[in-house]
Amino acid sequence: EWFRIIITDSSDKELKNEVVNLTDEKKSYKYKAPKAGTYTFSVEPLDNTDAHNSLGAVVTKKFTTERLYSLYIYADNGGTVNEEVNGSYKAGEQVQIKATPNSGYRFSTWSDGDTNATRTLTMDQDYDLMASFKRIPTYDLTIYEGEHCHASMAAGSYTYQENEVVTLTATADEGYIFAY
Repeated sequence: EWFRIIITDSSDKELKNEVVNLTDEKKSYKYKAPKAGTYTFSVEPLDNTDAHNSLGAVVTKKFTTERLYSLYIYADNGGTVNEEVNGSYKAGEQVQIKATPNSGYRFSTWSDGDTNATRTLTMDQDYDLMASFKRIPTYDLTIYEGEHCHASMAAGSYTYQENEVVTLTATADEGYIFAY
């Protein structure tokens, strides 16, 4: 069945004027609007078919489109992100994204250079962002058992992350003092 499809924008500028054959296998027609706005979609049957008889004349429908922006966030090794926010959003919508480091890692940066692990995006463009994480350096502390003194921690080796505060107190036994 043959139809003329005419699409105009809000200023009545013709964007599409096309004759199409909508068969039993292909009963739909798709058109991607060039931008958000209001459009008029007119369908006119061109032959003497059942469609012409049922439609009778030109069918005109106005529709409004909204600009949607896509959000895709993901993490490299060392952490996770709140992937449940991935999807499409209307222009101006606000979306909170969050990067969470795994144990032994810290958040470094988003691929756009932002260094806030949690932030709010205003959807004014498509976003494809990767969260990067860095392994936190570790350091070994070895405590030896000495003569005539004792430590607040047992002798042995301990591993600590960078910037982790460790309190270690050495106490001389009675009758002894530290020489240096």
